[in-house]
Amino acid sequence: MSRRVVVDVIALLDEALSLPQDQARRLIRDAASRADRDSVRHALQFLQNDSRSEGLRWLEAEFELVYASSVSMNERLIAFAAAILPARSRSRYREEFDGELGEIAAECGRIRQIRYCLRLLVRAVSLRRELRKPAAERAR
Repeated sequence: MSRRVVVDVIALLDEALSLPQDQARRLIRDAASRADRDSVRHALQFLQNDSRSEGLRWLEAEFELVYASSVSMNERLIAFAAAILPARSRSRYREEFDGELGEIAAECGRIRQIRYCLRLLVRAVSLRRELRKPAAERAR
């Protein structure tokens, strides 16, 4: 979480509070794609001192919806990619996929996480093919 990201999120949230809800939702999606959950929480805490606490509760709930849908989609994509693999390799690769996604989530926004999951899904077929080959043939 960088200070600059938190400052940017504070500016977006402040702007969102003065907009109609449909326009504010667009800003929230934009902010969520650039910032991790911790940055948003820090920005919301900073704005708690503001007199517009009702609007802040709405913004916080909207962010949670955006992040929840993102997490569940990433989880589903990773689960599907792992399900494509041979049964004996699924749990190992599922753990690797989850670990890599966690690293990406710590450093990048939602869009990059989703791109990673989609790339896993596309490459799962070729990985399955490789994993089905005998070990001696894979070592070459």
